Amino acid sequence: MDQGQLVRIMLSLLLVVGLILAAAWVARRGGMLRQGGNKRRIHILDSQRLGTRASLALVRVDDREILIGITPQHISLLHSDATPAAGKDFDTHLDQARSSS
Repeated sequence: MDQGQLVRIMLSLLLVVGLILAAAWVARRGGMLRQGGNKRRIHILDSQRLGTRASLALVRVDDREILIGITPQHISLLHSDATPAAGKDFDTHLDQARSSS
């Protein structure tokens, strides 16, 4: 095996490894390598900042929608809906939470 063949083999090997790494990067960026796929049970539907250190978040856990208040020291359940309506938006949930407390 002469030096020209050895260089050709090394370049071919580097090309194959580079293609494998590029394919893995594309698959990861495209979401194909995420564990569990789209079977995530928790989804943040919307959030609203109330100040510099406080916010509200509308979260869906399985088939429940919950409205939580978040501060640096505490997370509070403000409202829970076991049967989420498809067309409800964040403002509707916020109004419901305000009227129930």
